[in-house]
Amino acid sequence: YRENAKKLERLGIPIVRIGYINKYPEDICRQAKLLGEIFDARDRAEKVCGYIEKKWKELEAKKKNRDLKVLYSFTAPTYIACNVSTQAYVIFINSAGGKVVSPECNSTWVQVSKEWIVKENPEIWIISYYAPFKEEDIKSDPAFKEIEAVKRNAVYKESYKPMQFLEPYFLLTLSEYWEWINGERAIDENELLWQIYLT
Repeated sequence: YRENAKKLERLGIPIVRIGYINKYPEDICRQAKLLGEIFDARDRAEKVCGYIEKKWKELEAKKKNRDLKVLYSFTAPTYIACNVSTQAYVIFINSAGGKVVSPECNSTWVQVSKEWIVKENPEIWIISYYAPFKEEDIKSDPAFKEIEAVKRNAVYKESYKPMQFLEPYFLLTLSEYWEWINGERAIDENELLWQIYLT
């Protein structure tokens, strides 16, 4: 990034690095306000941030500490997320009342065996949007037929595309997780999009 930024700056194109999101929703709002300054849209940035912060507080207030066991798979069913507290999917699953199951690991992802998954017996199984497989691939695998998530038909694939953890869209992903864990949507999608784009 630095090398590309230098090249663009030499061409007279100013560069602003937004930065990484470590804390929701604070870092999202910090970034929105920075963009509001740059594009002279401070009022709009403040309104969007106000909506995001309000919705986040509402969700925190109604969180149910259910600790349902959630498995999160990435590029293969056995390539799963580590329960690392700084990862967006872990934050969202915890916020919705779930608990990511994984072996001890310090990275983002870890390879496990099918036997490990069967032993852990997750109650909900979430598949990354980027995964090259679908819910049916999990449900039709004989190795997984006795897993609680499969028996309950609680295997889900994310739908919110590449921006799922960024910008205000993170609330859509959180709402999707919330529905899978609690049986109800946490946020009205049309209302969210209206607040983001038309305020």
